[in-house]
Amino acid sequence: MYNTIIFDLDGTLLNTIEDLMDSTNYALTKFNYPTRTLEEITSFVGNGVAVLIHKALPDNDKSKEEEVLACFKEYYEEHSMIKTGPYPGIIDLLTELKQRNIKGDYFMNFKLPEYYMNRELSWVLFNQRVLSEARDKQIPLFERLKFLSITASNLDEFFMIRVASLKDMVNAK
Repeated sequence: MYNTIIFDLDGTLLNTIEDLMDSTNYALTKFNYPTRTLEEITSFVGNGVAVLIHKALPDNDKSKEEEVLACFKEYYEEHSMIKTGPYPGIIDLLTELKQRNIKGDYFMNFKLPEYYMNRELSWVLFNQRVLSEARDKQIPLFERLKFLSITASNLDEFFMIRVASLKDMVNAK
């Protein structure tokens, strides 16, 4: 039986997509670019805000990318919690976990949106937390082995699949 659960807050517990869309479209409009639909924005998220803005800009005009990104960040910092809220059932889930004495934790830093929206960095930090459970000597040995196995499997996936996304992020900057 597990006694700890770790969540990535953005996109797992909280639905932030509409505030991301509004902030993206605000920045695009300020620079006279066409706005994007919710479906388009949804397909652009997951690799950090720099990639979101890169993909949101028209393919033939990336000349103001840095300025649009700065505008997005400034606007999102002030407007990131207007439509954002927990996904349906999340409050009930967290209440149930608390009643069962299952510890929960999440990773979040509202002051650095590019940090917590970066899927790859979030994934690495999540695995760091899982690995810390494997090191906890108060957890039974078999459970610790499960945590170690989860970390190993996740890191295999990270290096085989997600490194390409990191390369795309670097190329987008």
